[in-house]
Amino acid sequence: MPLEVGNYWKYILYDFDDNSESVRVDSISADTLLNGEKWYFLYGTNAFFSNRNNGLWELVGFYPEELLIKYPAKIGDNWNISRPGLPVEINAHLVSVDTRVIINNEIYECYEYEYYENGLLKKTLRLTFHRNSKNQNL
Repeated sequence: MPLEVGNYWKYILYDFDDNSESVRVDSISADTLLNGEKWYFLYGTNAFFSNRNNGLWELVGFYPEELLIKYPAKIGDNWNISRPGLPVEINAHLVSVDTRVIINNEIYECYEYEYYENGLLKKTLRLTFHRNSKNQNL
């Protein structure tokens, strides 16, 4: 994932709990070193993110860091996300590497991930990435 201050993420988030779809744009506003590893703050999420060899990791509050988005990934790849003390187990998997979405009359090819909580589909996430002002798909 292209993590650099000034980059932004544009994505569609579909939430099955309230049957809503939203276009989100979150920007990387700062970076910091934590235990010798570079983490980036994504404005709008209150979380830090870091690239590792198996994908994008998330750090929220005092919870241990967790693999949020597996990348590179193959269709059918699965991984689990759990927060200690919370009664939810999240299973994530990649369902497509070339889903097309239209945002503001622009077509993007996206990775599409599904997130299940306790066995029920809760969120679908379609991601495409841009660097600073270049506005190019990555």
